Amino acid sequence: MSLKLQLRLKPKSKWPFPFRPSHKKRGALLLEVLLSIIILSVSVGVLIQSLTANLRALVSNSGYVQALFLMENKLFELVYMPKEQLSGSTDKKFDAPFDAYGYRLDAKDLKDSENIKELTLKVNWQSGWKKNSISADTYVWTK
Repeated sequence: MSLKLQLRLKPKSKWPFPFRPSHKKRGALLLEVLLSIIILSVSVGVLIQSLTANLRALVSNSGYVQALFLMENKLFELVYMPKEQLSGSTDKKFDAPFDAYGYRLDAKDLKDSENIKELTLKVNWQSGWKKNSISADTYVWTK
């Protein structure tokens, strides 16, 4: 005669053992979720702020690069311009599409030499509320 022993264990809840939440664990899980959402929102805020700061710097630098190209072109024009036209001060704007940029040219004779002129070119533009400018000095042989 053989005896078969059958053990039947009834679960106390509908959840299997490793996944059965207790009341204390449910509160801890809610706290962990809230804490992770707070950490995520702070890090996303810092990331967005960093990206906007980089964008502002990029826009500001593009204005300076454009002004440098305009200044270089104007200086090459001045070198090949008839030397009789290089005298005094002139304030002008660049032609379209660069009419947001203006320049001031100051030309004066050097004290020690009649054949050399000193040129000062200042390019200015407005970026938002701020007025920006860059300047360059050079010398031109007039004969």
